[in-house]
Amino acid sequence: MKIASEKKSLPSLFIHRPVGVLMILLAVLVVGYIALKQIAVELMPAGFNPSFLWIQIPYANANPSEVEEQITKPMEAQIRTVQGVRSIESKSGKTGCSAMVKFSQGSDMNIIYAQMKDRMDRLKSELPDDVKNIFIYKWSEKDRPILWVAIAEKIRQTDPYLILEHHLQKPIERMDGVAKVELSGAQEKTVWIMVNQDKVNAYRLNFYEVMQQLRRDNFTMPAGFVEEGEQKIWLRSVARYKTLDEIQYIPIKGSLCLKDIADITYEIAEDDFCHTIDGKKAVTLAIYKESIANTAKLSKKIKEFLFQESIQNSKLKGFQIEILFNEGDFIQESIDNLVSSGIWGAIFAILILYAFLRKFRMTMIVTLSIPLSLMITLIFFYFIHWTLNLITMMGLMISVGMVVDNSIVVVENIYCKLFEGKDPYSSALAGTEEVALAISMSTLTTAIVFLPLILMNDEAGFRFYMLRLGLPVTVSLLASLLVSMVIIPVAARYIIQPQKIATQQKSSRIINGYARTLSYCLSHRIETLLVLAFLMASMFYASGKVAYQKEEGGNINDIVLFFELPYNYTMKQSEQVFAKVEKILNIRREMYSVKTIEMHYRPSRGQIRIFLQPLPQKEWYES
Repeated sequence: MKIASEKKSLPSLFIHRPVGVLMILLAVLVVGYIALKQIAVELMPAGFNPSFLWIQIPYANANPSEVEEQITKPMEAQIRTVQGVRSIESKSGKTGCSAMVKFSQGSDMNIIYAQMKDRMDRLKSELPDDVKNIFIYKWSEKDRPILWVAIAEKIRQTDPYLILEHHLQKPIERMDGVAKVELSGAQEKTVWIMVNQDKVNAYRLNFYEVMQQLRRDNFTMPAGFVEEGEQKIWLRSVARYKTLDEIQYIPIKGSLCLKDIADITYEIAEDDFCHTIDGKKAVTLAIYKESIANTAKLSKKIKEFLFQESIQNSKLKGFQIEILFNEGDFIQESIDNLVSSGIWGAIFAILILYAFLRKFRMTMIVTLSIPLSLMITLIFFYFIHWTLNLITMMGLMISVGMVVDNSIVVVENIYCKLFEGKDPYSSALAGTEEVALAISMSTLTTAIVFLPLILMNDEAGFRFYMLRLGLPVTVSLLASLLVSMVIIPVAARYIIQPQKIATQQKSSRIINGYARTLSYCLSHRIETLLVLAFLMASMFYASGKVAYQKEEGGNINDIVLFFELPYNYTMKQSEQVFAKVEKILNIRREMYSVKTIEMHYRPSRGQIRIFLQPLPQKEWYES
């Protein structure tokens, strides 16, 4: 009869069903553990495509004016037919042309990319016959490598490309979660046939026929299949040269062989490109992950593989391997910060609550809301296919200190009901129902504060990242409301001992001090109002003095310098320029905490990437 007379509310629905609440708690813990283990971890959230495209059309050994007239202007005319174009920044040079195309905010970059590809296909018929390729680049988070590895030669290698390809690039590409591995800075050896034109004329040979014969002789192609009983055997015609001797003794005419009219070598081609790490000739590996892979775990796995190979593999003894950038380290640092914030937040919450309540059991009940609220938020992430990244983890860290508010109000009111002499059941039910509306309105007003930032901004990037920041806070606050109205009352009913409430209830110094301050403020309203006005004015003054910037300030641990050199520069002149810059940087190496200087350049352009020493990790209490 007692239950039938109660109001139908959320606390009354669960407070007399402790077994059901226990099952809900266990379900949250189990599903939360699964979500914590399965959820992908990455540096930045994926899914946002900036509203720009980069187009590049290579055209070697051309005059810049000729490139502008024959390639750049027709390209710009086709680009303008794509919807949403806001600006076009093009550049013409002796190696071709490029264009940065920016589009209106909110444009669907997938549709625009398809339209741009269609326009560039139409453009090919208007371009010179020598133009072979048109490249269209669309940026996304997946285009950034999770590891960037520098490999310098300690001992001069005859074929570094072959060694690194077979012993590092291919094994890493076979790992689960790795999308691709780009090897740059090393060139593959190729067979060079340097034909002596005088000998060709002396033997009265047709050079075109010689070239056609070489192309016909070196091939691999499918040749169908044969059936033998129930078996189907696929055939493949293989006519590939395996050694230089086979190439040298290719018959040309009668007893005449290829070596009689040409010099055949197997070597690395001379290239107008240089790549160095701290002044040493080097190679870099850029390792990309699959979209569903866990960045932190994959980075750790690759790092362990590189360490083992550098020690155990004899082929790699002549190389020095150094990891310049590891996205997994930054993710792990963020996770450690989140765990540390959660632990310290819980400790401070326990101390403050205990200072006011002076009841250890009630303090522990309130503290339960922190891990449970965060666990429910992780479950939400898991089912909407979000990842743990810097932005979402920042939202979780913000919410750590906010999720205890509702539980504090509920527990304090239950505490008051017990002090009035009510039984645990009535105290838990009445104490929760009295404040249910208040904590619901308080939670909703706090959660909705992110809505204007997400919906009322014209910049798509800002809305995207504010959603990833605001939704974790909103979900954790709603989860804390659910915990405070379902789990906390049941826990208070069975854990708190009412017989000790009356004997231990004493006013602490903190409460007495607060009561005196409140009494003074109520009796001196004008003075209190003036103090509040002064505090508000000081806040506006301070906010106006705080420096801020709208654009991104830089990379995580590196600085990139881009160089545009005169088009008539030779490789030697470019080398002199970059050597001077490197010398200046080395002089200031300790001043700027420089870890590694990576350079790559050509006669007309180049780039220097300066990697900085990581800052030592300290806790907030360390000096």
